[in-house]
Amino acid sequence: MRINKALIISVSVALLVSAAFAYTTDWNSLSSGAGDTESENFKTRTDVIGSGVVQGNASAVNNTIIGFLAALLQITDVQPPVISDFKIDGKAVGVEVRDGDYIDADAELTATVTDDVAVDAAASEVGADTSLVAFNQLTGSSSYDAASGALTYVFSNLADGDHTVKITAFDSSGKSTEESIAVKVTSVLKAVGLLVYPNPYNPDAGDLRIEYQLTQKLDAPIEIFVFNQINQLTYRRTVQPDTDGGKVGHNTIYWDGVDNFSAKLSPGIYFLKIASGTKLLGKHKIAVLR
Repeated sequence: MRINKALIISVSVALLVSAAFAYTTDWNSLSSGAGDTESENFKTRTDVIGSGVVQGNASAVNNTIIGFLAALLQITDVQPPVISDFKIDGKAVGVEVRDGDYIDADAELTATVTDDVAVDAAASEVGADTSLVAFNQLTGSSSYDAASGALTYVFSNLADGDHTVKITAFDSSGKSTEESIAVKVTSVLKAVGLLVYPNPYNPDAGDLRIEYQLTQKLDAPIEIFVFNQINQLTYRRTVQPDTDGGKVGHNTIYWDGVDNFSAKLSPGIYFLKIASGTKLLGKHKIAVLR
């Protein structure tokens, strides 16, 4: 359980007041007579006219207060660091970027890393696979702000293949938290995992959903074409880079089944193609029933 800092201050003040009260009580009891007298925590020497001077030991109370506060402060760091708002290229990890998704070779990772006491920036690391960099060693576009917890890490030309992107955060007490995701990188632009549903599709029943992953960032728009059985173009849509349908990783596009002539698709077999420039990225067959 995390102890409120206001509680620590309140307890500290109470202890100091208690110590002052104990001092006053001992002073009054000791100054009533002449000679050397002492109590549990104080020793006073009084002269013949009864004026007392504290001569002795108040360290017992002081040590008690210091020890108590040290112990109290120590047990406040009971929570591990918190990693939140974990994103890759602005897409939420675990929601918009899932295990097995593609990311760009120069993707940007962002997150917020905080702790109830302090994040150990020298022990905490970020990166991919075994190529990890300590928070306090980040430079250039990559950085960690201890005050806000803002973490930014820009990858530099990740190699083609599978990678594990991770953040490992340690606090000043050695407790740790880790977030990671398995991703893919490729230098070949294509639309993978192309899925069209419902299929068969009825335009009267709602939208058609087109899903796919782009393996790279785009330099040119995506074109979506739909041809009928005799290879006539019935529908075309242009999708700009970095918009829905044109982002690296997972994309979803909705289509109401209305062709470029403002008519709903007639029953039959249609062929969907996704291209960028002259390059065909993916294709799928659609059955339309009405």
